[in-house]
Amino acid sequence: MEPNRARSLLEAELKQIDADVETEVEARAGQVLEDRTADGMDIADSGSRVAESMDRDLTAGTLRRRREQVLSALQRVDDGSYGRCAVCDNPIDDERLTARPETDRCRDHPEPRTSSAASNREPLRTVRAAMDLDLDHPVCATCGVQYEPGVDRSVCPICADDREHVAWGGQQWTSLRGLATNGHRNEVREEVPGLTGIGTTPSFGIAQRALLVPGEGGNVLWDCTPLIGDDALARIRELGGVAAIALSHPHYYSTMATWSRALGDIPIYVHARDEQWVPRRDNVVFWEGERREILPGRTLLNAGVHFAGGTVLHWDTGVDGRGALCAGDIFTVVPDRRWVGFMYSYPNLIPERPARISRALHLTATYRYSSLYSAWWGYVITDDAHGAVLRSAHRYFEQVGAPTNDLPALPRPPSAPDDPAPR
Repeated sequence: MEPNRARSLLEAELKQIDADVETEVEARAGQVLEDRTADGMDIADSGSRVAESMDRDLTAGTLRRRREQVLSALQRVDDGSYGRCAVCDNPIDDERLTARPETDRCRDHPEPRTSSAASNREPLRTVRAAMDLDLDHPVCATCGVQYEPGVDRSVCPICADDREHVAWGGQQWTSLRGLATNGHRNEVREEVPGLTGIGTTPSFGIAQRALLVPGEGGNVLWDCTPLIGDDALARIRELGGVAAIALSHPHYYSTMATWSRALGDIPIYVHARDEQWVPRRDNVVFWEGERREILPGRTLLNAGVHFAGGTVLHWDTGVDGRGALCAGDIFTVVPDRRWVGFMYSYPNLIPERPARISRALHLTATYRYSSLYSAWWGYVITDDAHGAVLRSAHRYFEQVGAPTNDLPALPRPPSAPDDPAPR
């Protein structure tokens, strides 16, 4: 980025931070005055004051760090080192610098996380402290994906694609603030014992729920749900925070940039083959190839079904030690939960190409998994999921007239007790 452009962005950022600090000082002064005249307040009022004080402490800490980062970036402009990654020394692209002019990290080297103990405190900031700039960003009412304020609001780019649809009444938008105002809230509960889901209720958009996949090195947030509330963040804090976000495909990008911000600017893993669909790129790491282990025991696999970058997450232990696949709707558990489906477009009922399904099954065939978790509450297979996926693909190929010998072979059924032993 040209130095004068960088300086202009950073000085504007510094001006905004200083204005926010002034607002915070005025708010604290008002709180002191209220506290001095609040004799006789009841316990509920007292608890509310404590919560407000904690929010302001978090806000002040965030503003202080942002100001230090901006001043450091201005120093780098002066000494000529601005715009290069502090880890690999490669140039940072202009798009990332425009979104986060203070950063000194490229997309492949996101800012380091704090210790796990700290991750349960300050990085899990409240909505008011960390996401005030995102509350009014447009969110598509059909797919639930959040965009930058300048997006052309005549149509959602993701919904204009054949794999989604624009509602019959025309394009509609809302925002995080609008969802909260209309009574939406987060639902955080176990999908199965040992695996927590996070959804939005009443249901909104595609109605998917996210999953908090545990393991060594921290939790992975698999896919995102549109709404982000304080109660959900507090529960995530109790469960150990989040070390990384990973997405299956564009329909579930949702409010991923805001989730990342709320969880401490953690990396968001998106396959590079779907880069064109990413609406907000803050903290996004575009990965390439067929597989990438993002944390111990959690490996992303580019299945290529539904979207070119369509991804599933293999969890080596699962909840029962037998492995699991978090599949979104790349492999979709259907109402008869003995089976899964493979579709190019769900709302428009366009089937997926057999060649893509074959490639996906050969890629996942070497990974052990007994459970499979689809995108919605209850759409899970908890035993012999690997076999269910293979049987589903063979049934699909037979129905569309594709050669089943292009697929991995079905497992042989166990012999009955009175069957002769195989030769």
